[in-house]
Amino acid sequence: MTCAALEVFYSSGLRVSELVGLDWADIDFQLGILRVVGKGSKERIVPVGEIALQALRDYAVAQQKKWRSRLQRRDRGVSEQPGRAHYDAGAWRASSRSI
Repeated sequence: MTCAALEVFYSSGLRVSELVGLDWADIDFQLGILRVVGKGSKERIVPVGEIALQALRDYAVAQQKKWRSRLQRRDRGVSEQPGRAHYDAGAWRASSRSI
């Protein structure tokens, strides 16, 4: 996420609080814009560069692979930590809205 976050931060000129509050639903990949909530809870539309958008796409693909792999290991009963059984079924839930 570090690369994608830095690309978005640099490309769009967001404030840190706006970047942290960004959700997937706030990104329009086709138009190349972000909908952010800034100071005073004011919403604004911000353009974002293609390199930053590609970094976000790459991050999303990597996260899908990561979570898919973790879920498959969990379903097989394989722990993330060697020598420990994994029994918490909700431990690997990924939020669909958080970046």
